[in-house]
Amino acid sequence: MTALILVAHGSRHPGAKPCLDALADAVARRLPAADDVRVAWLELTDPSLGDLCAEFAARGIRDAVVVPLLFTEAYHRTVDLPGQAAAAEAATGVRLDVRDGIGLGEGMKKAVVRSFLAAAADPRDDVLLVAVGSADDAANDAVHRFAACLDGMLPGQVRAAFSVGTGCPAAAVALR
Repeated sequence: MTALILVAHGSRHPGAKPCLDALADAVARRLPAADDVRVAWLELTDPSLGDLCAEFAARGIRDAVVVPLLFTEAYHRTVDLPGQAAAAEAATGVRLDVRDGIGLGEGMKKAVVRSFLAAAADPRDDVLLVAVGSADDAANDAVHRFAACLDGMLPGQVRAAFSVGTGCPAAAVALR
């Protein structure tokens, strides 16, 4: 028996869990071969990866594919998730196949453009792409490159900004 675990960072926002639970339900409908499709959280929200693996082990699910719902290869993808996955495997015996994060590739670019054009009152409006930000400069640079690609796909100007981390400009400053 194999499950699919979508791993997200975690949030204090009350809408985060229902939103990603709905995503897991939508994925499950399109992936009937999976024994279960669930969301685990790295921090701030339950269930944790370890708790979910313990539940799976109790139900006889021995294997799970883990898809990080993370855009860049920063701390949570390269340190936090591998550490939590190793601990969950050791504690529960559930084998975890951790895949690449969802990233900022062509599919994500197309999805963002499609969503923006569907929601925009005027598709020529400028876009401020706000990411959380990271202490990892390479991750912030990836967001800037992503914004530059979107800038070539949309009629308005697209710029990146960050709510925290070292990737300037800060979102509040960029909006001025």
